[in-house]
Amino acid sequence: MLKLFNHIHASIPLPPIATGVFCEYVTASNGVFVRSVRPGLEAMIPVANSAPNTIKGLPSIEPYLYLDTRSVPLELLLSMCTKSAFSKDNSGNLTEILFHLSLDSRNQWQLTIPLQTTTRTNCQPLDNLSCSTALIECHSHGEMPAFFSSTDDADERGFRLYAVLGKVNTLNPEILVRIGIFGHYSLIKASSVFEEPYFITDAYQNSLKPRL
Repeated sequence: MLKLFNHIHASIPLPPIATGVFCEYVTASNGVFVRSVRPGLEAMIPVANSAPNTIKGLPSIEPYLYLDTRSVPLELLLSMCTKSAFSKDNSGNLTEILFHLSLDSRNQWQLTIPLQTTTRTNCQPLDNLSCSTALIECHSHGEMPAFFSSTDDADERGFRLYAVLGKVNTLNPEILVRIGIFGHYSLIKASSVFEEPYFITDAYQNSLKPRL
């Protein structure tokens, strides 16, 4: 029977994720984590952190990300940046644009642009099949910096990697990447997923700084 969630206590090593569940919550000495698995991707991220040994009698564990293939090639990232810089409405204003990255039968990354509606501040897919099979969902923010908005949080509710491209019409474009597990999120370095993006700034460190 399909079960939405499962709950376990941490052990070393962790057991395989229970079959037939969307995600599994793991309580450890250093907090609560959530993990999930799908073809090509397995990840565990923190939900509630605490100092080690706060929860007595359980081991400390660390988040992880496993991709069953090599990093996304630079040419695909460059293609997304270029297409983002030329995604405009009839008035010449930059619009957001959505991209999907999936693995083909040879376990190679494939870039697709799903059918979508686009505006200066929003892009919505019309192709549900492409949405369900994508391991990475990426969208642009036009002239704005790379960040995940409250709208992104509301839209990005699946289990996959999410990326946002910002300042795409400048000489200093930005990228920000996170893992999403059914409404839980954790920022990661872009180089964890993409080949070292020498031509684009990873906004990861800036996003970790406190905001006034």
